[in-house]
Amino acid sequence: MGKRSEDYPPLTGNLPEDGTIDTGAIDGGGFGNIDTSVDFAGTVPPWQKFVPHEFEPVALTDINPQPEYPEMAQRAGVGGTVNVWLHISDKGDVIGWQIVNVRPAGLGFEDAVARVVPKWKFTPAIQQNNPVAVWVHVPIKFRVSN
Repeated sequence: MGKRSEDYPPLTGNLPEDGTIDTGAIDGGGFGNIDTSVDFAGTVPPWQKFVPHEFEPVALTDINPQPEYPEMAQRAGVGGTVNVWLHISDKGDVIGWQIVNVRPAGLGFEDAVARVVPKWKFTPAIQQNNPVAVWVHVPIKFRVSN
């Protein structure tokens, strides 16, 4: 059975000119009053369209900022995972993203991810010796440390 629009949190983004990020989440994280009525009927979400490429993009982990551990989750001693699809340009920049799953939701994990992914850099995907724009899935795990 395919996913319905209600299964996808609407945390999406393109890089804004002023660098601000508004996930629509309430203070401390969560979904607040976000409209989840996006309808994918008859269309394929862009992150499910395959772009042929021989080499995957590679994250530049030495320069990419890491998401901060949400204070609420840290106080509760809770870890989590955010699954995000990133649209990587042919220059290696993140030009869009879609958070498709947050476990557990509402503790700020999604907000922490949304604040940093627009700043990430990658080597671009390559097809026939040319850089191409592609969507890539990235699971981001938050682990409680002792």
